[in-house]
Amino acid sequence: MKNWLLFAYILIGVFTTCAEAQRYRYVDGSGNIHFVDSWKEVPRQYREQIVPATPTPVLDEKTIRERQRKREQAVRDQRNKIEREQQRREKERRQLEKKREQAIERGDDLPRSERRRRDDDIETIN
Repeated sequence: MKNWLLFAYILIGVFTTCAEAQRYRYVDGSGNIHFVDSWKEVPRQYREQIVPATPTPVLDEKTIRERQRKREQAVRDQRNKIEREQQRREKERRQLEKKREQAIERGDDLPRSERRRRDDDIETIN
């Protein structure tokens, strides 16, 4: 009977210790991140910033594939956005080039001040 009681106490002690086991995280003055098993291990000047360190979640294959698919879609969307922007700029450049050519055909290729001089010269001749 004593053996069973001793065994039960040990078992309870192990489980309560495991249940209370928590890691803590803090950042020191140099910016280094530290992880400790007890808040008592954290130096006093850093105790106000103690944060429980959360364990890294274990992801299943489906979640990993879904996240990868979302990342790939985001990359495709970004590429499409860049291509659309390049196409818009190219269209705008062609339109400006066309307007420039039309202006040259009309004789409007000179700066405004020179066009005025030219027009004044033409009026004087007439």
